[in-house]
Amino acid sequence: MRKCTRCGSEINIESHHKRPRYKGGNNSKKNKEDLCRACHDFKHAEINIKDSLKYYKKRIKLLEHRLNVLRKLNTPEEIIQKGYQSYWIDPTTHEIKRGK
Repeated sequence: MRKCTRCGSEINIESHHKRPRYKGGNNSKKNKEDLCRACHDFKHAEINIKDSLKYYKKRIKLLEHRLNVLRKLNTPEEIIQKGYQSYWIDPTTHEIKRGK
């Protein structure tokens, strides 16, 4: 009889991919674990929150970078000489870098 690897339940057992297929996981036994429906739902919610944290950490890093660029471009001396300059003129402020 199959049991949930998280809570030990034997009811409503489902197969969970440890590494999702959309991220390169496969259907091998090594990549699957038995979870009850509740623990399976929990696992996916946990993964979604972790993925969101990764995204927002990158987003915060980008915003901090934009702020630093903005400050460098708009010192009092630069404002007197050139007026206000948007951080957008610096291409490094345009997007979140993937994989970091």
